[in-house]
Amino acid sequence: MISAPSSQRLRATTVVAAAAALLMLPGLFAAGASAEPATSARIKPSALPVGPEPRSGWVSWAHGDQLDDELHRAGAEPISLAVSGATAQQVREAAAGWLVDYVVWDRPLTAPHRLVLVRPDGTKRVLAQRSDQVQVVSAGGADYVTKREVFDRRHRRTATVLSSIRIQDGHVTNRLRIAGADLVRVRLMRSYVILDRVAPATKGGASRVSTIRWRPTSGRVATQWRRTAHRTDDLGVGKVGRQEIVLPDPRRRQGETVVDLTTHRNLWQLPVSEHAVRFGHGVLLTMTDKAGREDVRTLRAREARTGRLLATYRGTIFDSTLRWESSRSFVIGAADGLEPAGPGGGSVWANPSLIRCSTSGAGCERVDADFTTSSISTEPGTPS
Repeated sequence: MISAPSSQRLRATTVVAAAAALLMLPGLFAAGASAEPATSARIKPSALPVGPEPRSGWVSWAHGDQLDDELHRAGAEPISLAVSGATAQQVREAAAGWLVDYVVWDRPLTAPHRLVLVRPDGTKRVLAQRSDQVQVVSAGGADYVTKREVFDRRHRRTATVLSSIRIQDGHVTNRLRIAGADLVRVRLMRSYVILDRVAPATKGGASRVSTIRWRPTSGRVATQWRRTAHRTDDLGVGKVGRQEIVLPDPRRRQGETVVDLTTHRNLWQLPVSEHAVRFGHGVLLTMTDKAGREDVRTLRAREARTGRLLATYRGTIFDSTLRWESSRSFVIGAADGLEPAGPGGGSVWANPSLIRCSTSGAGCERVDADFTTSSISTEPGTPS
């Protein structure tokens, strides 16, 4: 994640991402083997034209007054998220509207969440007065998964319970109980749920990670991959797409390899300077580390199955803000560069903005939304 200057941190950052897909010749592993398109653009928000609001819902967070929080949509009146005695924390898109996770102020830490469906007409329906925390909404927008951790008297995790719930009527279609102290992370949800089960770290910092596919309709559970995670792993290791997973490059001491999640076949290698950021729509978005006085990064859109380069963008880009809008465009956060923070020293982002870019290399534009007080709702199928 990008190390943002503290004075510019957002109250909520939700947004998503992923990039690059087409077919590659069998046995051709190096991403750089295919000819790179000439398209390469520098992202400087102040020099970009202003485009429309985010196509998905986005939230304008108030300055300290939660009763002013609003859900915005292009071409429609804002919807107030105000609920007496509660604060909206997470907004996720669903087929019937948006799932909003509220934290109720006067509740104990063990049960603070209330889940509300906000419909496009602005009406609200409480789905659960006391909800476990939502992890993901299905890609179709009809179901969601919650997670509850069970602890003993010494506050040691003894089990994790995942529940698949239908939005329409609140019916629990299935539950998955995973016994033990392992940490469970939900990665994506389609007709199945992909999750990681992470064992407690050893003294050297290594952890056993099992990537599991769970089908709530049948209850079937299958382990897709087992690996050992190390503290020294690259940032993109473990990223999961519909049919792909990013793993450490087995033939080099650094770098990442995209592997087929089912067949375990190596698909292609990322250049050593890049790490995976997010999959989506058959594309993998990759990014380099920040460099230079302006913290410049290079963002590339590559075909997820082959690594073929689709587009390249350079600038002061934040990998903490990334969200797919469609199969051809995504929204990121970026700035003109860095500027002095003031007498106390340090630096802050200059003109931080939400930017919409094309995976085809057609360029970027500024999004008509305030970066410092806004966050885009989380797309179906992906966690926050």
